[in-house]
Amino acid sequence: MRAMFPSVSLRSILFVLVMLAVLPLWGLAFYTNFEQREQGIRELESDIQRWTQFQAVNQQIYLGSARQLLLTLAQASEVVGDDPERCSQYLSGLIEHYLEYWILAAADLQGQAYCSSVPLIRPLKYGRDRWFQQALTTMDFSVSGLKSDPLAGEPTVYIGYPIVDERGAQKGVLLAGLELTRLELWGSDENLPEGSIIALFDRLGTVVAHYPDPEKWVGKALQSTALVTNVLAWGEGLVRDSTFDGRERLFGFQRLRYPVDTELYLVVGMPMDLALARAERTLRRNLAGFFLVAIMALAAAWLSGNRLILRRIRLLLDSLQKLERGDLKTRSGLHRGRDEFSLLASGIDSMAASLEEQSFRLHQAEERYRMLVEQIPAVTYVISVEADRPFLYISPQIDVLLGFTPQEWRADPMLWEARIHPEDREMVLAETRRGLGEHSRIGFNVEYRMIARDGRVVWVLDQTVPEYDAEGRLRNLRGLVLDVTERHTYEERLLTYQEQLRSLATQLGVAEEHERRRIATELHDHVAQKLAISKIKMEGLVSSPLSIEAHEAITQVYELISQAVQDTRSLMNKISSPILHELGLEAALEWLVEEFQRMHGLVCYYEDDGELKPLERDIGALLFQAANELLVNVVKHSGVEECELRVRREGSWIRVTVQDDGVGFDPSRIGRARRMEGGFGLFSIRERMNGIGGRLEIESSPGEGARLSLLAPLRESRGVGETASP
Repeated sequence: MRAMFPSVSLRSILFVLVMLAVLPLWGLAFYTNFEQREQGIRELESDIQRWTQFQAVNQQIYLGSARQLLLTLAQASEVVGDDPERCSQYLSGLIEHYLEYWILAAADLQGQAYCSSVPLIRPLKYGRDRWFQQALTTMDFSVSGLKSDPLAGEPTVYIGYPIVDERGAQKGVLLAGLELTRLELWGSDENLPEGSIIALFDRLGTVVAHYPDPEKWVGKALQSTALVTNVLAWGEGLVRDSTFDGRERLFGFQRLRYPVDTELYLVVGMPMDLALARAERTLRRNLAGFFLVAIMALAAAWLSGNRLILRRIRLLLDSLQKLERGDLKTRSGLHRGRDEFSLLASGIDSMAASLEEQSFRLHQAEERYRMLVEQIPAVTYVISVEADRPFLYISPQIDVLLGFTPQEWRADPMLWEARIHPEDREMVLAETRRGLGEHSRIGFNVEYRMIARDGRVVWVLDQTVPEYDAEGRLRNLRGLVLDVTERHTYEERLLTYQEQLRSLATQLGVAEEHERRRIATELHDHVAQKLAISKIKMEGLVSSPLSIEAHEAITQVYELISQAVQDTRSLMNKISSPILHELGLEAALEWLVEEFQRMHGLVCYYEDDGELKPLERDIGALLFQAANELLVNVVKHSGVEECELRVRREGSWIRVTVQDDGVGFDPSRIGRARRMEGGFGLFSIRERMNGIGGRLEIESSPGEGARLSLLAPLRESRGVGETASP
């Protein structure tokens, strides 16, 4: 593009791109119908997954509330007590408020019901039921499959929770029977497309709940169907089937695992013909709107290019250059808004204001500290080694520092030791003995706390110099005591600020990755799609009979579009790797080493232990970006053309290791020099890893190569304090 139009403005380039996109508009609409039909199927899959997750979450919330109810009732004195009649009256009064249950009852350890919310016309025994034994074994909430109500013969599902008496011993199980006719499948109304199905199965493939027509399907065993076979085999996923009425549907299914791992499976199905109907509606809508959108896009690209893009870019660049030169009072001058340029300008202005404020505060703090240092009283003293009169001299500033007069210090030989903070006393005495034992004439320093007369805790720096006579015998100790309390206060605040900055750095990294992914998605969904379609249309024009001049021009345009497609894909991969988000970290790292070999000639041997490594999306993105920076470091600094990249699972941690046999480096220099220009830097990577609860391990020395490992917690272990680190 630059070779053809060396001096074309950005606005004109945008205009040309829009023209290239809209020329084959009508043919594009019909050609993309096929793609839209495929997209319709993908959208149907997405809708089903969303509905399945929504239904599963709501059913699990329902089971969670049931668990909470049973937990509360299991602790009630009426249930824990030994009076069955009182227990039955208590449960009878409660069940009127919970219409979703047909019975509330308590059974002993053998499964014999001894109290119930409904009259027991026959004995109720649950001791052999799997759900009953599970509640006793796990001491937690349990859920049965489809059962038969022994009193009325209606289908039901039991839920149970263990009963523990006042001594902590198991007494039995509190149970509730679900009234399946009142079991609500959230969303099973006009929100679902026509012909949709929602159902619950137990582990035997029996229908527990069904929408629509629950009376027709509840209680039926469908274990031999392809739908139930896949549901029971996989527990979660998608499958096509026509079990219910012969109409082919796409089903999403998921096992209910909260608040405990149940034996119930949720199934949501939608007719396959919905996908094609959506595609046809989309085609008609696109044909009607393409022309108007094209005209509006051309007008916006030509008229608004300078105001909305170029002028703002110039202002932002000018502001950044001034900030780089040290002018902290500069501002971008852009009006506030919600678009990306305004948000970026607001961020630059806020950064400049923050830097200016910090610079001013730093200057003030320096001035205050200088004045404070000039005015802080220093206590000088001379101590004799004789025990009866230790203080030969102590300056009057001691009265201001600790509230004791020099006379009091000289009169009481044990006052100094008595005023040392109890937690520091042994340390101070040991350091003093050690310093005197070395017979050094240079002296020694001890920093510790003392308790003033008014109870204040004062941090002091005690600088002591031994004084010896001509025979080398210790005679006196001369020293200087400085009040360093305020320095300790600032150090504690600094540690707090460092933790806050580490957290902010982690949040900024996550926000950056989200923005990268959003931009890459926009490029893929809009620019890349349009360029790809334009390329296909140009292939048709190249093969059509045209004049030589027209054929050459169209060929050039086709080659430019092909190059633009390749550049766009490369740009999307650089901004945010789709492999990372679609296939996971291991696949993305394997692609990364291949990309480094292709682009830099770096032969990197990739190894994965094959273990499952579930990661939070943000942690996976950070590990990928950090691994990329480490490989760049190998290319730039190691001096070798081979390396190794290994991925391992170590308990509840993931370890990503990059190793080379290059020149190596001194790990102690991290934080004092940047080793990766334009990258995170090893120090920044370490801080970001610490911010997510992980760490960076470095093994290297000059001339011995380098081994750097990134360790991060896996998804199930984050926030669990007792998880052991590898």
